[in-house]
Amino acid sequence: MAKQRLILALVIILLGPAQALAHQLSTAYLSVHQDAELAMTGQWQIRWLDLHQAITLDEDQDGQLTWREVSQNKENILEYLYSTLVIGNDSTSCQMQINPELQTASHFNEGYLAASFSASCAEHGPLTLSYNAIYEIDEEHKVLINISRQDESISAVLSAEQRDIALTGEAYSALDTFVQYLEQGVIHIWLGIDHIVFLLALLLTAVLVRKDKQWLGSSEPGKMFKNTFWIVSAFTLAHSITLTATAMNWINMDSSWVELSIALSVLIAACNNIWPVIVRLGWLTFGFGLLHGFGFASVLAQLGLHPQQTLLSVLAFNLGVELGQLVILFATFPVLMLVRSKVWYRKGGMQLASACIGVMAVIWSLERI
Repeated sequence: MAKQRLILALVIILLGPAQALAHQLSTAYLSVHQDAELAMTGQWQIRWLDLHQAITLDEDQDGQLTWREVSQNKENILEYLYSTLVIGNDSTSCQMQINPELQTASHFNEGYLAASFSASCAEHGPLTLSYNAIYEIDEEHKVLINISRQDESISAVLSAEQRDIALTGEAYSALDTFVQYLEQGVIHIWLGIDHIVFLLALLLTAVLVRKDKQWLGSSEPGKMFKNTFWIVSAFTLAHSITLTATAMNWINMDSSWVELSIALSVLIAACNNIWPVIVRLGWLTFGFGLLHGFGFASVLAQLGLHPQQTLLSVLAFNLGVELGQLVILFATFPVLMLVRSKVWYRKGGMQLASACIGVMAVIWSLERI
């Protein structure tokens, strides 16, 4: 009975979040340009879906947002924007002016509002940008912000835990840049559920051996570690190549095709566990790792690269991805080691977990077509 409960729990864990996590996370984009006189211009892009949840734009509740509904709610939209984005310091706030001519944009096939703004500050001195939109309805909301001033560009991510960022002050050092992009690499691999699931699909059989058309628990620890080493190394090398090449503008791929290909790679890896065609996974992992590198690069492109520290930014982000990946590996591999010789895992649990991963991949593939 305990085995059945464990398998049922695995199904719930894998399938439960499939629909929600396959969608893009709630993300806004904010760019700010600051001149020597502290005058600022910028653009704020925020999902229509998030705005609707905050102030109810789809008045007839038909699931379709029309420009007429947007126009009728323009005052409410502008009021919400003014109330949730503030630039200033402890003594005063800068005068904000949001262009009432709202525009549209798109990220990952989702519609966005694009609002241009300007800000003039009467006082010189330290200035801070405070962002408080959407958090009341989604604590996981993130803001990718890029600040350019003179010869410096700053990229950061604001969240419910960190809603403010300094706009003035000393330039970011190389260490600041390294730490910032390292953190974003770790965060992205942990939020990139399709990358995590792909890695897990490969690891499910790393502790097994194929013999006489059936899976058996490996009795050679050295071989298990070797299999895992080649899987992780191939994935790391492959996505590092395409991540770096794309970030440096040496190659470019259409993001919609990349996202679909990543979902299909998860599906193929899951199916290969159930109906093994490729037993040595090193080359399979390397090939699909190249695709996943394009996916990592798209996020890095949205974050922006420090103009004077481009290579450092790419290196730090890449290392962050690897650190996050190692944490996942260290958390899952001991569990797989414990269950590898169990009959229920070899003859049902691994296949069921792979089937759940396959279902998730099919859902993602259909959504990304």
